[in-house]
Amino acid sequence: MTGHPPGSDGFPGRPGEPPFPGRPDQPPHNPPPHGGFLPPRQPYARQPFPRNPRGCPPPDLQPRPRRRAPLLGAIGSAALLLVSAGVVVWSLSGANGPYTALPECGPLVSEEILGVVPTPVNPSVSGEFVDVEELRHLDERDIEERELLGYLQCKAIGRDYREVLRFSIYLHEAHGQDREAAGELNKYLVGEMEERRQDWADGEMRDTVPDRNGRGWRETSTGDGGMVGFYEDGTEDFGRDTQAILNFVTDNLTVWGYYSLYDPYEESDVLDYMELLSEQLYGQITREAEPA
Repeated sequence: MTGHPPGSDGFPGRPGEPPFPGRPDQPPHNPPPHGGFLPPRQPYARQPFPRNPRGCPPPDLQPRPRRRAPLLGAIGSAALLLVSAGVVVWSLSGANGPYTALPECGPLVSEEILGVVPTPVNPSVSGEFVDVEELRHLDERDIEERELLGYLQCKAIGRDYREVLRFSIYLHEAHGQDREAAGELNKYLVGEMEERRQDWADGEMRDTVPDRNGRGWRETSTGDGGMVGFYEDGTEDFGRDTQAILNFVTDNLTVWGYYSLYDPYEESDVLDYMELLSEQLYGQITREAEPA
């Protein structure tokens, strides 16, 4: 499958390298109207998601089976248990965390981020942090188990009112200097990510709506429990062909990213691109978030 996002030249290559294969060298001979954008299939204001996030958590925050007990299995280096002189210490993989506050969407979704994204020219970036007290429809027990404080949701919208990018970053309790408590929480969060990766490996896409068919995925080395993937979106509400995702954990942050594709693409290109975006986002978070 091949194709291009509206108003872009396809997937860029990594810095210093040519574009990913499969992309033509020239733009279309007959560009669509509206300054290179396709006419919107449905005005953004009429789309059911994303709305103002207050009151209802996004799909990646929906309740999962309660497993607060220590989770077994491979969980990467995020929660490596070190025993030295009888003292238990948790070695977290984050660069600057744990974190006590998240940046605004402007600094987070920077020109560097948008520079590696095949998006329309000058998309509009907006969003805000939602305090946990405003998540009225999330079960209190789930909030307590995740030690959730709130989440930042940012989105980039093209001039055709289509959502191109969306990031959801969840802030959990930092635990100050209590490294053991911080490590226990980190292990739990990474365990949740591992379960979701297993869902993809098993062909199951938990917490998603019908008509979404997983196409491909891979593990990444970004943060802990990281992965990228994409699925065909058969729902008519969004008017997109595919949605690609990324997720990872770093210290006390759980990070999700979404990229909407409105035309078919080469599968390997999508995964390569999302992995690069994941690396860029990780770096931006560690620079902009406020450490404890």
